[in-house]
Amino acid sequence: GSVHLTPDGTFPIHIPNPEDAFMVEETLRAVRENGADLGIMLDTDVDRSGLICGGTLEPLNRNRLVAAAAEKGGPQHPRG
Repeated sequence: GSVHLTPDGTFPIHIPNPEDAFMVEETLRAVRENGADLGIMLDTDVDRSGLICGGTLEPLNRNRLVAAAAEKGGPQHPRG
């Protein structure tokens, strides 16, 4: 279910930003069409990422992604 895998440094399809609306929509479409559990969005140097939950089709990026990670890991590391 991968999309846009051909390397092209001119980024002709969309801006490689997991917060870009087009990237989110393309990932949502791929998750839906493939019945995937998870969609992963990355920028070109992988310092920004986002997820699409296959069960809810809700995007998790920016603050929501950090909050989800904190909720998952927080109880195991209560003092940071």
